[in-house]
Amino acid sequence: MFKLLLILFFSFIFLTAQAQQWVVYDPSNSGLPSYGPLCVAIDSNDVKWIASGGLNRLYSNNWINYNVTNSPLPNNRIHCIAIDGSNNKWIATEGGIAVYNETSWTLYNSSNSPLPSNLIFDIAIDQNNNKWIATHLGLLKFDGTNWTIYNTSNSGLSNNFVRSVAIEKDSIVWIGTSGGGMCRFINGNWTVFTDTNSGLNANQIYTIVIDKNNKKWIGSENSGGLYSYNDTTFTKYDSSNSTLFENGNTDINSIRVDRLNKKYIGTKYDGLHYFNNQSWTKYNDLNSGLPSNFINSISIDKYYNKWIATDAGGLAVYNETGVVSIKNSLSVIPDKFSLNQNYPNPFNPSTTISFQIPKNNFVNLKVFNINGREVSQLINENLNAGEYKINFDGSEFPSGVYYYKLTGENFSEVKKMVLVK
Repeated sequence: MFKLLLILFFSFIFLTAQAQQWVVYDPSNSGLPSYGPLCVAIDSNDVKWIASGGLNRLYSNNWINYNVTNSPLPNNRIHCIAIDGSNNKWIATEGGIAVYNETSWTLYNSSNSPLPSNLIFDIAIDQNNNKWIATHLGLLKFDGTNWTIYNTSNSGLSNNFVRSVAIEKDSIVWIGTSGGGMCRFINGNWTVFTDTNSGLNANQIYTIVIDKNNKKWIGSENSGGLYSYNDTTFTKYDSSNSTLFENGNTDINSIRVDRLNKKYIGTKYDGLHYFNNQSWTKYNDLNSGLPSNFINSISIDKYYNKWIATDAGGLAVYNETGVVSIKNSLSVIPDKFSLNQNYPNPFNPSTTISFQIPKNNFVNLKVFNINGREVSQLINENLNAGEYKINFDGSEFPSGVYYYKLTGENFSEVKKMVLVK
């Protein structure tokens, strides 16, 4: 039986895809300070950190703004937020670097560190927790104690104006420059890729992302476009083989890869483009809920919501099967663990799985195919007592029998579901 006690608890609410594929936050309906957020980062607790009029913390519809007047943040303009393995936020501002652990702040600038400039464009963190920092006066590596500076005078870096950094496995560092093309740095050796010695047609590189097959995805200035590089061959994407540049050239500002290795590309004036590795889909302010075609950055949370920072339309959240959000609700406390049958079942392509937990618990919810191979991890975190609903999207999986397993303290249960296409 359920105990008849009303409490506040966090519950996952799956909103219908037709009504809630898109949610938009702006100053008129939220705590977002401006219509032009620059970037979003998501920590391991699913807290969203948003650069807009300073640093903003969003969790469960609660907004907190940190700015130069109410915190040690050195500058309100933030280009990047990187989160390390300890959930520390590394904030790249136009006044240096701020590190925030949600208790205290640490500041690094050109006065108290070897940083050659306070204008920080990007920060990437490698598997050894080294921070790679992009400035307009070179690239820096910081191991927590020691700083190493790479520039055109002491290394193979092709241009001191560094716009982006990406880390491949084994700490291979890929660097996008403003005017010097792309560099690869591995074990002290440098390789430069430009419009004269490679398949790149542009030397202004705005973003680099590594996908699950270690293919590099490179976003450049409007005349260059989007490229992929598999360590042998460059492939360019334009209006001849994608939805990109159908209305003219545009900058590629952001690229993100989801759990299934699908790509989301944010452009300067041409909206959002989705590539499932076979076909392309374009989203803009005419055919979707996207509020602006000027996209600054894209992030993807663990529920596969796409968080899209636009230049003039606020912060958009998109999920093709319906945005999954966390809200405070009033309900009863379950007195035991319970895993319910998914609904609908059979399903195509998505279904909802619900369960109850009687107390705060670390919960794991996974989906397996008929051969017992894990195909999706839906939840792996501490949850408060209550009832939860989460959507499973099977659009990328073949028809067949699947099993979903809920594990908690002294509890484990498995149920069967059927995907029919």
